[in-house]
Amino acid sequence: MSAPGGRATDAMLARLERRAVVFCLVAAAGAMVVTRGDWRFSLAVLAGGGLMWLSYRTIRGSIEGLAALATGSAPPADAGGPVDGERRGRAAARHVARFVGRYALLGFLAYVSMSRLRLHPVGLIVGVTSAVAAAFVEAAGALTGASRPGAR
Repeated sequence: MSAPGGRATDAMLARLERRAVVFCLVAAAGAMVVTRGDWRFSLAVLAGGGLMWLSYRTIRGSIEGLAALATGSAPPADAGGPVDGERRGRAAARHVARFVGRYALLGFLAYVSMSRLRLHPVGLIVGVTSAVAAAFVEAAGALTGASRPGAR
């Protein structure tokens, strides 16, 4: 499903995704240098980036599903007959339950990363901030005009 901005929004999201991955990889490599070869800190950065990616995908999937239901562009999954308000409500409740369940899973994965795998919490935070760094670069590019089509 396309966002309200259409292709421009899709292109922006693709840039954000690429920049987040690049930031995470550069941060993991930088962590390897700063910690003088401590691969566990770099692994924590990558794990944090993985948690952020999973979080992003769950949010995007849930929002796209709910938006498709709200606009009527996609029928509920159990639509075997006419789509009525009750079926639409059940489908929306399923999307919300999946959304909450995915966040419970993310919390569990973060817990396991720190307590069982003993990954460094600061490394996890650095990885999780990869999306924030990507959004900052995108905003700076938009302010300077570098993100406009044809500006590259």
